[in-house]
Amino acid sequence: MEALAMELPRASSPSCAGRDLSLHSRASIVQSVSSRPSTARNRRSSSRVAQQSRHNVRDEEPPQDRFHEPAFQHAFRNAKSLMANPADVLESSAPNFEADSVIQTLRREADTLANFQCRSARVVGLVGETGAGKSSLLNSLLDVKGLSRTSNSGAACTCVATEYRYHEDDRFMIKVEEFSTVELREQFTEMVQNYRHSGHTDSAVLERDENTRDGARPAQLASDTLGAMFRGRLNHELLMSGPEDQVVETLPGWTRERDSAAGERIAATHDECSEELMWLPSEEVSPRGPALWPYIKKISVYLNAHILSNGLVLVDLPGLRDLNSARRLITERYLRTCDEIFAVCRIGRATDDAGVLSVFRLAKEARLSNVGIICTRSDDISAEEAKRIKELERALSMAKRNLKSMQARLDELEDEDDDLEDEEQAEKTELVRNIERQRAAKKDHKLALQEYLVTTRNAFVTAELTKKYKSLIPAGNELAVYCASNDIYWKYRDETSSKSALPFLRLSGIIGLRQHCIALVSEGQLRMALRFMKDEIPNLISKFELWVQSGAGSADVERKRVVREALDLLEAHIRQKFRGRTSPFQMLSRSLLSGFNATIYQRRNINRWTRGAMNAGFDWCQMHPASYAAFSRHYGIHSTGAVRYRNWNEEAIQAMAQDLSDPWSPFQQELQQRIGSLVGFIDDIFDSAVEHLPDFPDDQYYNDTVSTLQDALESSPGMLGEDAGILCDEFEAKVSELRTSALSGLETAFFCQGMRQTYIRAANCESDPGSFQRKEDIINSRQPQEDLVVALQERIKEEVRDILNDAVEILDIMRSENAVGEDSEEDREFRARAMEEVQHVKATMGDIQLVIGNGSL
Repeated sequence: MEALAMELPRASSPSCAGRDLSLHSRASIVQSVSSRPSTARNRRSSSRVAQQSRHNVRDEEPPQDRFHEPAFQHAFRNAKSLMANPADVLESSAPNFEADSVIQTLRREADTLANFQCRSARVVGLVGETGAGKSSLLNSLLDVKGLSRTSNSGAACTCVATEYRYHEDDRFMIKVEEFSTVELREQFTEMVQNYRHSGHTDSAVLERDENTRDGARPAQLASDTLGAMFRGRLNHELLMSGPEDQVVETLPGWTRERDSAAGERIAATHDECSEELMWLPSEEVSPRGPALWPYIKKISVYLNAHILSNGLVLVDLPGLRDLNSARRLITERYLRTCDEIFAVCRIGRATDDAGVLSVFRLAKEARLSNVGIICTRSDDISAEEAKRIKELERALSMAKRNLKSMQARLDELEDEDDDLEDEEQAEKTELVRNIERQRAAKKDHKLALQEYLVTTRNAFVTAELTKKYKSLIPAGNELAVYCASNDIYWKYRDETSSKSALPFLRLSGIIGLRQHCIALVSEGQLRMALRFMKDEIPNLISKFELWVQSGAGSADVERKRVVREALDLLEAHIRQKFRGRTSPFQMLSRSLLSGFNATIYQRRNINRWTRGAMNAGFDWCQMHPASYAAFSRHYGIHSTGAVRYRNWNEEAIQAMAQDLSDPWSPFQQELQQRIGSLVGFIDDIFDSAVEHLPDFPDDQYYNDTVSTLQDALESSPGMLGEDAGILCDEFEAKVSELRTSALSGLETAFFCQGMRQTYIRAANCESDPGSFQRKEDIINSRQPQEDLVVALQERIKEEVRDILNDAVEILDIMRSENAVGEDSEEDREFRARAMEEVQHVKATMGDIQLVIGNGSL
């Protein structure tokens, strides 16, 4: 940071930033020249306030993308409002029909579309070390001041993963999920081993060399955590006496005797919610009883926040360097599934923050490309010596002096208000105008100064971070860096004039970051909105029209019987195509497993891979015993003052990763082709369905029946293409996750998880003759791959089952309307109203389709 320091020296003390600096001193920004009350000034002030409004986050400019373009939004609103009319028409006559009748089914579908909500779930993970500013950042993004707070000691309360989700209620709801008994037992085993084998620590131990301190930390953490979980019941003698397994077996029984924190809590205000969030992870729940935080796996907070309203989920995560391995694994698993990840750090130490580096190392090993950085406290600057800043400060000081002088003269005139001469009255009026102009000038100068300071610092830090992490992000990707100031945001958030506050709010970086997060949801919203307008509405209208037309004629009994028999034959044909032994759907699972075996699994070379893992293990044994123990304590992923950063797991499976990395792409391409062929197969079935009807006499009734049926059937599979695309995306994400689990050295990957007990024993100086056999077993495993393919088969079956049920519903509509019976006069009037509504919706949707089909949007 030396290059910047020449122009922008740092504050003398980080703790003073944003408080003692002359730039941000509250006294220099908000001056009150006179404390005497003035009725005239109060009247003018209240008049201005009445004409101004505070900033509203819902009025912020939306992202610049297709979904938020005015023309698309207009078409989308029209489509949603359009669905209210068919629902009302169907509702008006629905009481005259049975609960399981066609019209009741159509009414329920119309109600669903009339209440359509375009929410697309996207998860953004925020991970950072203690003191990085995540809590304050979350408050600003959520626009709820003080919701997420630091503890009384100043430490952040992120010892558990905390999700922030949307609900429409103005109250707050907190859901607590605890670790399962199995998960707790795994933690007990690890903590007891660490405690017994690392030795009980004291202050003298922590003063020794780095490896000694590192070795002492697991025991200290185990002591602190177990002590909090079983306060008053657990002591050193109990942990050290008796067989290890016996001690571990005792602890789960004790956990059942405590009060569980799991469940829901309602908070009426954000202060109540904040207190609850502070209380749950604190040590003060019960001075004598067990603490809650060691048992809590995840907290979900539901609130009415604009940034969350379309499906975004913000997750506050413990750092990847957390000593508690259970918390660390939760963070790693979360990050592997997040749609976007932000490493959060203070801007003053952004380029050398170890927590940020750990996030980017994980991202590279997990093949994640959605990682960015948020630098907090972007206003933490002291820059008195820079020439440009001196000029800006002089202009600001002059504006302040002028304003002070004018205000003093105005106060004098107002004190003599009843005795003013005409000339003095004119002077007073001119002073009021000049003061308003001077206030505006002062704010402009202040903004210019602050903007120069912040943007210059932001640009420098962004360039430095991009240079540092360029090698850890995929080629061609740009590193997303956001700089934010929570102090600036909240200083101007509640100003009475939104117009004058907006430049400062933008300068804070919070508005831009909030816009970026909202944009993450837009792609999913666009997909859902297009499906709603292009597929779901036309599908309902085609069935509605089918019902109207099928019952509108005056066919005799014989004609209706012929149609019903023909429909039975057609349904049998469609079911055979979907469920027959030679159907592609029945063969999908076998063909995918066959493709996986041929492309990936049969390429395994167990001897070469095991030899590579053993060679890596022999290499590790050459390290100094203290360094070897340190790496074992960190599950093979570590660095010390004497040894550079290494990942033993990655080294051990290097040969396997080299052999299997290339075949994954062809396997994914084959998957896409197979699902694409299924979509084409279904299209062919419905396009040619009416060709399997028997030959009807050349009669208007039969001709209308076939034409209406053809239109309805062709609309039925329209949503499958979109579903197939979503399915491919989801499966590709899972295949990518499987690839990471199988071929990476992450702590949550298969290899490291299988070696976990081996590492613990190695760290505790126990021999483990079965470790290499364990490596071979892990490398030879194929169960996760098979499970993934089976899960895909079930998902596709569900999609196909929905399409088949939709086709059967269409045939049932025609069958019911071709049943023997006569329509009442009331039924005929209802069908006439329904047909009129169908024509209106079709005409309007035609116009909407022209808009949303425009490639320029």
